[in-house]
Amino acid sequence: MRYGFERLFDIEISHFYHSSGLNEDFAIEPAAETARLMKDQRLLFRRSPKGCTVLYEAFKGQDNKTHPVAPLDGELRLSFCLRPTTPFLVSYSDLPLESTQGRIYRMSNLISNQKNGLLLLTSDTVGGFLSNDDLIDLRPLSFMQSFSSAGAFGSVEVVDEGGRTVQKETVPAVEGICSCAVRLSEPGRYLLKTDGVQKLKFYASNELSAQAGFGVIDIFISNAVPPAYRCTDSLHDATHRTYTVRLDRRRPYWRYYVVLKYRTGVAPEDLSIAFPDPGVSFSRLAPVVLAEGMQAVPFVSTKEIGLHDSPVKGIQLKKVSGSSPGVFEIDGLPNGSYRAITPSPEEGRVYSEIFVYI
Repeated sequence: MRYGFERLFDIEISHFYHSSGLNEDFAIEPAAETARLMKDQRLLFRRSPKGCTVLYEAFKGQDNKTHPVAPLDGELRLSFCLRPTTPFLVSYSDLPLESTQGRIYRMSNLISNQKNGLLLLTSDTVGGFLSNDDLIDLRPLSFMQSFSSAGAFGSVEVVDEGGRTVQKETVPAVEGICSCAVRLSEPGRYLLKTDGVQKLKFYASNELSAQAGFGVIDIFISNAVPPAYRCTDSLHDATHRTYTVRLDRRRPYWRYYVVLKYRTGVAPEDLSIAFPDPGVSFSRLAPVVLAEGMQAVPFVSTKEIGLHDSPVKGIQLKKVSGSSPGVFEIDGLPNGSYRAITPSPEEGRVYSEIFVYI
């Protein structure tokens, strides 16, 4: 028999903001409990340019096929923690700008969301990107849950991802409020019901709760996994899979402020901005006076424009002959940036603001 290591599965993370196609946004590592499990199962974790790879120790049997040294049977869950490597991730990603404190993004191979041949680990079936649909409340393994109850007693039930009840209690109500200590033995996704009604879907993890992680990827080796997503076959031999997590880039409206610092005699109505994509135009708004007293002419794109690490070239500021003398063209205006993202909740828009001084 010959021994060696073979790939069990890969996790690839891509972000449409980057042109490289590599994972430039996250540090990924096994959760502490997963690291111990992988050691027992003779599995190796290796980071890769696109994410990570998990390998299994293998031998080639008399049937000339490769088999795991440690059987990949039973119910196994391998959890990997994601932590951003940049503080600007949310700014250039199509993700909520509001705080997600107390929640994490949860991805897993229990989902069935194939798109263009990719085994996606995210819930969005339209674009296939990480989204609000993947956010879930985060709790430690032990916490208190309070709820109102009309009776003298209230019931609490906690159900794991497999549908099994892991805790069920009846607790007394004090002035209409019941309190129960939820105590869980292992990390994972759970549902909490009070008096038979679902009140909370959450992910329990002391490790993630303590470190305020961004997200977790759970890879299951189980019959509950959709067939296309299984990395083992019916004989518990490995069938290599590549799992994908994709993030989309943010698409704000671009808002230019053309500040008349030096050309104070220019009439705002003589200015225009030309974008190289004919499908994008800019509307000129009424001039405003900045805090420092200079006049600025705002221009807003008529549609959202995606942010990207490769800038759009050929954006022009033009002055045509009109009420003020002279004409000019200024080429190469700066692009919208994730460093100047401004949400406008009353409009339901997000802007990227750019100041151009002329």
